[in-house]
Amino acid sequence: MNKYLVLLLLLLVGLLIVMIGLTLVSHTPENTSIPLIDADEAWCESMVEKPNLAWTDSETRLFASSCLYE
Repeated sequence: MNKYLVLLLLLLVGLLIVMIGLTLVSHTPENTSIPLIDADEAWCESMVEKPNLAWTDSETRLFASSCLYE
């Protein structure tokens, strides 16, 4: 009887871990891609003036790829 309780406990812990994992995966942001705009020189200058803490992740990536590496 004691073996069955241990097995049931292990199954419940495993199920809990799977549920937590699925919850974390389902709450990841879906739209993490860079917007499809052409960053021109005026946009790069406006981003230089904007405080860095106000930048979004996609703006940072677009600035790095379009303004720094060109």
